[in-house]
Amino acid sequence: MKLNFKNLLLLTSIGISSIAGAQCLNVNGDMESYTSSPVSGNAWINNHLTNWAVSHGTPSIQTSPDMEMWMWSYYGDGEGVYTNYTFTPGQSYQLTYDLWRDGTSNPNSLFRVALATGLTPSGGGTFTPPSPTTQPLTTQPWTGTGSWVTVTETFVAGAGFDQVWFYPDLTGAPTPWQAACRIDNVCITELAVDPCGFEPRFEVIYDDECNIRFINTSYIPSGLTILDTQWDFGDGTTGSGSTVDHFYVNGGTYKVCMTVWVINEDGECCKLRFCMDIDAAGCDPCEWMHYLKIEHTGTNPITFNAANLPAGMYDILGYHWSFGDGTYGTGNPVEHTYSSGGGYTVCLTVYYYDPEKERCCSFETCIEVEASDPKKSMAPNPIILEEGVNYEEAPQPGLVNYDEVVVAPNPSNGKFEIYTKDQSVINNVVIYDLTGKVIYESNELNDNSRTQISLKNIESGTYFIVINQNDAVNRKYQQLIIK
Repeated sequence: MKLNFKNLLLLTSIGISSIAGAQCLNVNGDMESYTSSPVSGNAWINNHLTNWAVSHGTPSIQTSPDMEMWMWSYYGDGEGVYTNYTFTPGQSYQLTYDLWRDGTSNPNSLFRVALATGLTPSGGGTFTPPSPTTQPLTTQPWTGTGSWVTVTETFVAGAGFDQVWFYPDLTGAPTPWQAACRIDNVCITELAVDPCGFEPRFEVIYDDECNIRFINTSYIPSGLTILDTQWDFGDGTTGSGSTVDHFYVNGGTYKVCMTVWVINEDGECCKLRFCMDIDAAGCDPCEWMHYLKIEHTGTNPITFNAANLPAGMYDILGYHWSFGDGTYGTGNPVEHTYSSGGGYTVCLTVYYYDPEKERCCSFETCIEVEASDPKKSMAPNPIILEEGVNYEEAPQPGLVNYDEVVVAPNPSNGKFEIYTKDQSVINNVVIYDLTGKVIYESNELNDNSRTQISLKNIESGTYFIVINQNDAVNRKYQQLIIK
């Protein structure tokens, strides 16, 4: 290893919090670590110097006093070497290498480094490679010659690069057209993205004369994830979420602040705050009440929620619910179970108190809901069962024996038998698929206690069978497995 490094050059700066791994990744850049006898020439480099290949020209191995890559450049064609390394788009990297520049070289020449794709090894001699796709990195002027310099650069990789290319460049330089240099100790290291390396900002949209919408439009680089967004609206109220609505009771200028928490892929988190002065119109909360609406989820029970009342209102005095079945409730949200299925009109009245103006107001809104029949939950959905009938689920699968009814074999290939051990009559058999579609029904069993069923061209899967006895006073259902 060389100990006579004179300078440390930092060419580009981005938000970096730590180096993810201390070793050079997939790059054998320490040339003197090789113990085999070095040989000059492109073929030897391409075949023996692990991970390295010659792009063009005739680079060689310098063996005295230390081992490194030696490159010459004449007449603008240049010489170059490259190493294969697949870069992740958007990932931050640090590239370091040692560079020695010949003091007799053309001072107008440059030493260049770029990410590339499309380079192929040359066999020797002067060779101009096909035009590769590149992302330029280092451009070193021909200064500080005759000594080793350590060059360090950090960068964010673009898409589609799997090579790093090193080459002197004399294009456009006046005579003498000559440059010579040596490189060694090449290292590529992945860097962790600084969790605070982002720009917080938000957009303000005035929806109407009262409502103001705030949208988090922060630029978040690849590798960072937003954890939370909190808002301070400047009027003593707060909110959360990437998009929030707010209205101000009193008009005026308010300082709105947004705090964004982010985390990087290494689990490091950070928060940044961004503030902006906005002009807001004063709004009467009681006039805003007409935006109230009811949201609901579920079929029975049903959960009801008062929605569209923005942050910034003072304390709500209460929520009064009329569920449309003669029952009532309070609070928000609320859950209600209907004793029978059907359509109901649900109404909500919100009572509001404005402490600044010392007055009360209220607003009512209603919606129509459809409640499912609670008795249907006794059987596999979506099979529709009748009221006034006793249903009993059988154990499953195998040779099924519930009460006195047997379905065998189960599972089957579509052919099976149903019979009662006590010789009781089977009146009707219906088979459903999992969507509730009837695929088989038999109403003409002639009051038998035994019947054979053969389902032709039926697909393998799970079905439900309902067996009716005693003129539908008792019904049995179970899973039917067809292999």
